Amino acid sequence: MSQRIPAAPARRQGTHHPGHSASLAHRRSGLARRQTGIVRHLALLGVLALSLTACDLGTLLNRDGPGPAPAAPAPAPSAPAPAPAIPPPPPAPVSTPAIPPPPAPVPAPRPAPAPVPPAPAPAGLFEQEAELVALANDARAKQGLAPLAVLDELTEGARAWSASMLRTNVLVHDNLTIPAGCNGTGENIANGSASVNAAQDMFQRWMQSPGHRENILRPQFTHIGVGFAEGSGRAWGTQRFAAC
Repeated sequence: MSQRIPAAPARRQGTHHPGHSASLAHRRSGLARRQTGIVRHLALLGVLALSLTACDLGTLLNRDGPGPAPAAPAPAPSAPAPAPAIPPPPPAPVSTPAIPPPPAPVPAPRPAPAPVPPAPAPAGLFEQEAELVALANDARAKQGLAPLAVLDELTEGARAWSASMLRTNVLVHDNLTIPAGCNGTGENIANGSASVNAAQDMFQRWMQSPGHRENILRPQFTHIGVGFAEGSGRAWGTQRFAAC
């Protein structure tokens, strides 16, 4: 690139003026400065042209064929997976010393029941009848129960019923009637071989039977009546009780 430099005005021959000489020098100095500036501009333009040419060449190279693919960026290191949370250990069990149970109280010895004096043998009873009354009161005394008193009304009914069973040869209970002034009654019956031990045998069998034993040892009963009958080698006995 070139730039036209204006020519200096022609000097007139034969004319010389001091003011004109100073103006001409001033003009020449300004012209020199302009020329220096133009040179500098030209240099800058050359540098820019070279830069643009390099850029165009890079563009053309890129168009002619793909260059080497840029290396893929290295994957960023992944953060380490968090370690699984470890649950805290369970608290240790708190143990307290076992408190021994208090010793079981020793029961105080039960006093022996006061002996109950045996009831006197009732008058007017046969030997086996009196024996059955005595055996019943003995058993009650061992349990600390009061003896049974003989009641004539009960005795008469027991005798009549033993005689009836001897006659019919049937062991069966009677329809009981509660004596006047009493509020409960009960009956035991039995039969067996006629012998001197017939009354004891009957009583032992009664004590081995829960229902008969309960009648003999019932605390509510206060009176007794016994009937005994023998015949044809057989013995029949009846005990009747009442709570009066």
